[in-house]
Amino acid sequence: MSLYEYCVNESFNAEFGVTTYGISVRQWQESQQSVICSAEDISPNKDFVVQLAERCQRLRLDRLHFMDVILDAIS
Repeated sequence: MSLYEYCVNESFNAEFGVTTYGISVRQWQESQQSVICSAEDISPNKDFVVQLAERCQRLRLDRLHFMDVILDAIS
């Protein structure tokens, strides 16, 4: 069984002078961790992205539904 961890990432776009936040999905298997997918630049609102990542983690969202959840959240 795989265990997923949803982590908030920060990036700075120098061209526009904006910091944005995204989420990466890390998979734990047999004491090893790897990033299996990510969504960058979800929002410049850190609190929104942190709450979204926490919700994904709390509800144990499967990575197969990750992009659908991101798209629904920003629509």
